[in-house]
Amino acid sequence: MHDAGEDFNVPVDYRNPPTGDTSDMVRVLEQAAARNYSGVITTVLFGKLAAEAGADACDEPCAL
Repeated sequence: MHDAGEDFNVPVDYRNPPTGDTSDMVRVLEQAAARNYSGVITTVLFGKLAAEAGADACDEPCAL
């Protein structure tokens, strides 16, 4: 992440809840929206990982 900021000469803010809890991840995204960033990158859970996070297992992106 640090290298990306230097390579593109942009500020980079990396946030990841230490527990990986989906409700904490939602809060991080809400906070990012409130900061009015120019862009946000996130990941989408699939299949088994989504099921373990509390969503029904699926082969496509899962809404949590």
